[in-house]
Amino acid sequence: LSVTITDKNSTPNAWDIIKEVSEKSKAVPLPILPDATALSTTIVTSKTHAQSCYPFSLQYLAMCMLRVLTRPAGSHNGKLDGETVNACMIVVKFYSLYRGISADDMSSLILDRVAFNYTEEDCP
Repeated sequence: LSVTITDKNSTPNAWDIIKEVSEKSKAVPLPILPDATALSTTIVTSKTHAQSCYPFSLQYLAMCMLRVLTRPAGSHNGKLDGETVNACMIVVKFYSLYRGISADDMSSLILDRVAFNYTEEDCP
């Protein structure tokens, strides 16, 4: 039995894959979420008054941008650092993958989509 740790970088479109891989490998997926300061619903209203919600605060988004911009060049496996053209827009696009999910729904959604039930036979 092994443990798979999933964090904010495991976007909603990957949750079903994480569950499937965990079931096949008998790994336990362990979702890790940020604290309540970061995990806070943000509602953005467009010029046309359409609203979108996100499970992370704008302060958290800004902190993620700062971390990317202050990374030493070439230090990130995905090559996302301060020398990357449009680095902040890439972070915003990543943030947008969570559109439509509130902070309140985040925990239950990720657990429903990632976790699965084990039986005694699954555990050594």
